[in-house]
Amino acid sequence: MRNLFLECNAGISGDMLVAAMLDMGADRSVLKQALLSIPAKGFMYKISRVD
Repeated sequence: MRNLFLECNAGISGDMLVAAMLDMGADRSVLKQALLSIPAKGFMYKISRVD
């Protein structure tokens, strides 16, 4: 089991948190399932590396 502790007293950016978690090895398929469960239309996502 792995634990992750976040201290976000100054706030945190959701997209940057998700990217950091993917870099640490989070399962992309779990992220995809979570995003597909949101009852919203007209959005898309793309996972890629940038410099």
